[in-house]
Amino acid sequence: MSSPVTTARCLVAAAAVCLAAGAAFAETEVERLHEVFRLYTAWQYEEFPSMAMARGDYTHADRIADVGLDAVARRHDERRAFLIRLRSVDRGELAVPERLNWDLFELKLLDAIDGHEYRMFLVPISARWGVHAQVHVLGGGAGFEPGGGMGQQVSQ
Repeated sequence: MSSPVTTARCLVAAAAVCLAAGAAFAETEVERLHEVFRLYTAWQYEEFPSMAMARGDYTHADRIADVGLDAVARRHDERRAFLIRLRSVDRGELAVPERLNWDLFELKLLDAIDGHEYRMFLVPISARWGVHAQVHVLGGGAGFEPGGGMGQQVSQ
């Protein structure tokens, strides 16, 4: 049989653990949200190597994006899985700036998921998408300095 002092200490310890768990829960929701963002970015870099290379990640530079219909369907399913994972994060436990991040990410996923229904993946060029959208960066890194860059390429 335990003494009243021991029981009181156990209750205080249990209350402290509950409070700490509550604080950790809020922190965990932010961490879970950031983990979803991290995983999605890694997924995008793997699926779209040119996007990764444009951001300085050459991990998957040995290949190009698979644009076959099977890959498009797989990515659609994977985006839906990311949406489910995002919605498993309790938005109500997030601070206002993180709620905005949550909302914007949900909008991005829903836009891609809804676009699949209308077969937007079959539209290679539009006002916003296509090879013409990257023309402004084609010469990036090719300067006109003597002995290198564009000057060297022209002389060759």
